[in-house]
Amino acid sequence: MKIENKILKAIQKITKKRNLPLHEPVFFGNEKKYLNDCVDSTFVSSKGDYVKKFEKLLEKYTNVKNVILVNSGTSALHIALHAMNIKVEDEVILPSMTFVATANAIKYCNATPHFVDSEEGTLGMDPIALERWLKKIVIKKVITLLTNIQIKEYQQLFLCTLLDIHAK
Repeated sequence: MKIENKILKAIQKITKKRNLPLHEPVFFGNEKKYLNDCVDSTFVSSKGDYVKKFEKLLEKYTNVKNVILVNSGTSALHIALHAMNIKVEDEVILPSMTFVATANAIKYCNATPHFVDSEEGTLGMDPIALERWLKKIVIKKVITLLTNIQIKEYQQLFLCTLLDIHAK
């Protein structure tokens, strides 16, 4: 079975739906009126009464002092990464089953994205794959560090053996 079909089957199993529309609109009542009000006001993106109202509703709902709406998920991820002080030479782990925006936001911070396999049952990051990746990367970085400070070869071998024993 092709990987695309495996992914589709996993999504269908989790959602219990055969048809999986992406971004299907749902309208309950006054959406057309609100949309027309918004268009008539000429504030259709990042400013205007509806943006302010929505921010206030979210502040109340989440019980926080300040909510700032942004234009996209990519912008929200970028701001979140900045808030976490992600910068050049930082490395960020993300699941392989994601939108490109996730990696783009990391690259906008000049950090390095690292993809870890997703778990078939949940489509989230596979904890076993994450553990394997972390062990591999930690050992690689320690070896690089040791090489950079030029410890004698037999000391490197001893330390790598120790690390390998503790990593299992």
